Amino acid sequence: MKTCFSILMSACCALVLMTGCAGKVGKFGDPMRHAQKAPTCVGEILANPDKYVDAEVRVGGVVKTVCDGAGCWMEIAEAIDKEALFVKFSYDRNVGGRVPVSAVGHRAVCEGKLVSTEIPQHMREHYAREIDKPVAAVPARRLQLICPSTEIVGIEPAAPQPCGEH
Repeated sequence: MKTCFSILMSACCALVLMTGCAGKVGKFGDPMRHAQKAPTCVGEILANPDKYVDAEVRVGGVVKTVCDGAGCWMEIAEAIDKEALFVKFSYDRNVGGRVPVSAVGHRAVCEGKLVSTEIPQHMREHYAREIDKPVAAVPARRLQLICPSTEIVGIEPAAPQPCGEH
């Protein structure tokens, strides 16, 4: 009995310490609609896209890249060196907050509709400029999460700014 109590107390202390160390959670966009539901890992969605396309999903991962202009998109992955899912924010960043570049490396949870979409040439060129890579680095078709709600551990919203002003 004493051992069970010690294990339980140790687990509770660890949980309190981890929660305190995690820091504040930045909320971007609309309030989460499915906060009680555990997020699906990015790797699961990328490995089985047909299971999730055209569905509302709650996905968790690490922020890999962020639009350094208006903060209108980001990529999340299982880890920085893993394949990423493109997340396009659908909320008004003047109201819901801009995700800053400092979010890279932080844990995020996003909700939205997963779509497979054709990327027009002018948008491929735009994204290529933002990531400082050739247009060929931006796929003509990709999975994309249309995201009205995001939470990122340890990050606060940045001031709004227009896209393309960097």
